[in-house]
Formats: sequence, structure tokens, C-alpha cells
Amino acid sequence: MTKSLFLTKIQKELQRRKSIVAVAGTIFLVTRLFFCFFVSVSAQSEVVFTSEDIFEIPSKNSSIRFASNGTYEVARLEYSVWSFQNLYMFDSRATEKLNLTISATDCDLTIDPYVSTPYTYGVALLKWIILRYSISGQGTQVINLGFDPNKGQLDIILDDQFAARNQGWTKTDDGTIIITGTYSRVTLWYIEYPEKPQDSSFLDEHYLVIGSAGFLAIIVLLSVALKHRKKGTGDQ
Repeated sequence: MTKSLFLTKIQKELQRRKSIVAVAGTIFLVTRLFFCFFVSVSAQSEVVFTSEDIFEIPSKNSSIRFASNGTYEVARLEYSVWSFQNLYMFDSRATEKLNLTISATDCDLTIDPYVSTPYTYGVALLKWIILRYSISGQGTQVINLGFDPNKGQLDIILDDQFAARNQGWTKTDDGTIIITGTYSRVTLWYIEYPEKPQDSSFLDEHYLVIGSAGFLAIIVLLSVALKHRKKGTGDQ
């Protein structure tokens, strides 16, 4: 083999390797750019809000704010109703996010960190949602927590007292809650029941209701005690 032929082979091999390196580098660069773009889009899907942010409803002379910082994916005001998709508050005791729709008329609302967590009772896994807010002004509120009203039980606490339906609040078929009257604090407490097993005894079928009723009785007693304590303090 002559020297010129040997050099020609080396040059061709170097060119082939350079081509491979160039293609690999291009693939790597495109992959990095795609990954950075995907991460950037994912990071931008959540919007951070603070307790100083105010979500106004000008047509209703009202506003909504949150007592702690948090995130949401979408916040939209339509027909005087704020809709928050995948809402999460940093101080919440929650394992999942909320799809909250809320409106108010002639009042300002401050929403506290909520509770949304599974709770094991016996062999059943319950889902709890507890949302509490304070009110400044005298007006009405319309709220939907995004739950199925046919799958559980909803309780409303108005100024630390359990209120029966049509006594300061009503509920539509889609789970929308309408609060009327003059109150300073409102608590929405929803428990989603699991499906009843096919083969079960009487106690198995009713333990959830019995247990929930007992727990509610304790809450009622505590509320009554708190009310009497406040009354006694005021009489002094």
C-alpha cells in the first residue's frame, strides 16, 4: 500500500468519525432544547399567589383573597364567578388540590388553608374536605368545592354552629352552596362515603353512618360548650 493511499484512508475515516460526532452532537442539542422547553412549560403551568393578592369581583362589589400563599393552574373570572383549577394553599393539610368556584356579593372573603385528606375508618377510606372562610360585610356567597353531592354528606357551620339546610344556606343539585344571611365565619365540611360492599352485615353497612354521627355529636357538643363559654365571658 502506497503512502498516499494510506493517507487517503485515514482522511476518509476521520471525516466519517467527524460526521458521527456532528450527528450525535445535533441529537444531543435538540434533546436538551426539547427537555428545557418541556420543563419550562411544566413549571409555568402553576401560578404562585400570595396572601396579599386580591381577586376582585367588581360587578358584585366583592373580593376574594387567601389567608396563605399557594398555587393554582388557572384562575378565571367569568360571569362574576372566580374559578380556580388545581388550587393548593401551602399551609393546608391536604393531599390533593381543589377545583374551587366561588363568588360573593357585597362582601369580602378571606379563605383559610383547607383540609383535604383521606381518612381511614374501619375498612373504609373516607375523603374529607373542610374549607373555612371569614366574611367582611353583609352579603351572600356562592361556592362549589368540586365534589359529587350524591356521594357523601355536607355539613355547614355558620359562626361555630351547625346549620340545617334552608337555615342560612341552600344547595343545588350540582353541589353549589349558597350562603345567605349575616355571618362572620363559614365552614364547609364534606365527607365522601365509599361504595357499600356487596356482602356485608348490618354493622358493616351502618358503621360509617354511626361513626360519623358520633363524631358530629362530639363536634356539636364542643360548639355548644364554646358558645356557653363565650356567653359566660361576656356576662362577666
